Amino acid sequence: MKNIHVIQRVLMILAILILITLPLAAQNQVRILQSNAAGDRVHIIDPATNKVVGVVPGIEAGHGVTASPDGSRMYVSSEADDTLDVADLATLKVIKKIPLSGHPNNIAIAPDGKRVYVGIHEKVGDNPGVADVIDTASLTKIKSIRTEGPVHNLYVTPDGKNVVAGDASKNGYVSRSATLTDSSLWISKRAKKSPASNCPSCLREGFRS
Repeated sequence: MKNIHVIQRVLMILAILILITLPLAAQNQVRILQSNAAGDRVHIIDPATNKVVGVVPGIEAGHGVTASPDGSRMYVSSEADDTLDVADLATLKVIKKIPLSGHPNNIAIAPDGKRVYVGIHEKVGDNPGVADVIDTASLTKIKSIRTEGPVHNLYVTPDGKNVVAGDASKNGYVSRSATLTDSSLWISKRAKKSPASNCPSCLREGFRS
């Protein structure tokens, strides 16, 4: 199985892209996957030529995007449909739309590719927010992990043991969950008022419990 390197960033609120290594026509082929919150498709770009080399239609208002470690699948959160859309990168077709607990934002995939975590940007039942857990073998939502606020960004740690979710509200909570049990471990709150939702290094920046 080939390694995959993922870089996520927000593009003027409208799009998110990732840089990945895809085993498509050739080994170690690098492609950019770019979603568009104002459109209904994801573009695949060759960074060597800066040209679009593929389009995956049928994904309305895509937000978060990532790919499986072997580069065979793409996962995109659809804000229009409240689904996690799964596309086959060989055929460039959507193969499944997985219903979510609510309005999704960014997503993250476990290093082994067995789980995709989706941040839900609204209250769900008695929970201020949740991170939906998607099993990539069955392509179903198997659990929702409570967070202390609506989630915008979330990250899986490099060792695959934890998911860190940033609160999108002014409260600035950060929730940490264990991937082994898909359960919440602890909640922290920033000493400052600024939210932690856009802070990848939040665990090193002086939180208080």
